[in-house]
This record gives sequence, structure tokens and C-alpha cells, in this order.
Amino acid sequence: MSCPTCDATMEGLGEWGGRKHWHCPRCGTLRTICVDGEGNSTGYVEDYRPKLVDRCRQFAGRLPVAASAPAGLWQRLGIAESINVPAERPKS
Repeated sequence: MSCPTCDATMEGLGEWGGRKHWHCPRCGTLRTICVDGEGNSTGYVEDYRPKLVDRCRQFAGRLPVAASAPAGLWQRLGIAESINVPAERPKS
């Protein structure tokens, strides 16, 4: 399953409390899926995105032009890739 925040592959954490739990190792998003007694999805999904992702997105909007040194470093460190799905990533 791909992460709704950054499109990386999520890892299953297990099933408890009537829910399956998934975690994204890249950005930290947690996804829970409600399941019935046989482990089948009931269609109800909740995503919990880390506050750091939201703050990074706000900060990225304040960076100077993409050709500047801070924006280039932001790209080289992979931060833009880790907080956005491919369609929302800045063009390099």
C-alpha cells in the first residue's frame, strides 16, 4: 500500500482493536483501516500525518526561488520528496 502523504510503501504493524495499522517509514504517516471479524476491510480509513510534515510544507512555501541555495539544499536532502506525493513535488 502506498502512503497518502509521500507515496512510499507503507509497512504493516499488525491488527488489534478491530483495525489494521500501517506506518510509513519515510514520513511517519500512520494509517488505520477498520476490519470486520474476519479481517476484511469495512472501508473506513483514517490517516494520521505527523505535524512535522505540515510544518515542513509551510516552511517550503517560504523558501526563496527554487534556484537559490536553501531551496537546492531542501531538494538534495530529499525533504520535498518525503513530504509530498509525486504530483505535488516541486519540479527540479
